[in-house]
Amino acid sequence: SRLEVDFRSVPAKCKYHTINGKEDDRDFNLPRDVLVLDATGVISHYQLAIDHYLELGGRQHRFNAFIPQQAWPTVITLTETGEQPISINGVTELLHHFVMTTEQASIDLWVDQNQHLVRLFSKQSGFQAVRETASRRAGL
Repeated sequence: SRLEVDFRSVPAKCKYHTINGKEDDRDFNLPRDVLVLDATGVISHYQLAIDHYLELGGRQHRFNAFIPQQAWPTVITLTETGEQPISINGVTELLHHFVMTTEQASIDLWVDQNQHLVRLFSKQSGFQAVRETASRRAGL
């Protein structure tokens, strides 16, 4: 299957090509600040969500999002839950813990003191991603 979305038009035009050759056309009125999040592991998308959250300040924010795998707009809530010691490859760091929720999923995110996404974990899918640095590789 394939999904094509034109975010330049208002409303946004979405064309979904199914495996059996059928097409499903949808129009969405998306706000200008919509976040596009790839739920299958494009980690940089989650860094963009963290950056947007940090620009706004506070403990919790709601964002309009479009998740291509769902081909449907949604709202995500991003909440900071505080600092937490996390051990990665034998290195323990004090990281800021965030929880991102949508109608269908919850994803844990950990961010370092430089505001870089270090770890992402989705309990529902069992997916985990860890940012590798020289010190983490060496176990220092």
